[in-house]
Amino acid sequence: MELPIQIKFFRKLELYQEYKFSEEKNRQTRHRVWEIEKQILKWAIDNHHHLESPLSNEYIKKNILKSSDAGYLNNLEPAVGNLRVKKFARQVDGGVEITLEGLMMGEVMHDIEETRLGRFKYNSFILVVWLTIFAGVLTVVYEGWIRLWNILT
Repeated sequence: MELPIQIKFFRKLELYQEYKFSEEKNRQTRHRVWEIEKQILKWAIDNHHHLESPLSNEYIKKNILKSSDAGYLNNLEPAVGNLRVKKFARQVDGGVEITLEGLMMGEVMHDIEETRLGRFKYNSFILVVWLTIFAGVLTVVYEGWIRLWNILT
């Protein structure tokens, strides 16, 4: 089911916040699991043309990660597990399928990392949302004070 444009917009902002959190956590821990998650989700946006085809660990190793570093590839199973827990993928026979949520996160990552204004765009939208909330709160408080003033005078 496709989300209405407004809801999808706010969901992408929420995913951007999750992306920033994961990036910061990755900087602090220096684990390579998040790097693998990112590679899989970004690959799915541009290259996964038959979405019902499951991605096996062997396929991911050979076609997405393209690495022979055993230390790096040892993080594949935890990365796939994280994708399932975060609801970016679901377990099926033969591997995992990327969910619509995972595809949306891949779009966010693509916007941020592959376009010049991606990060600026998301930060600007978040600022506008917070300013709108702040203006709404101020309006409610102001109207309340006006009504209270009129009652007292």
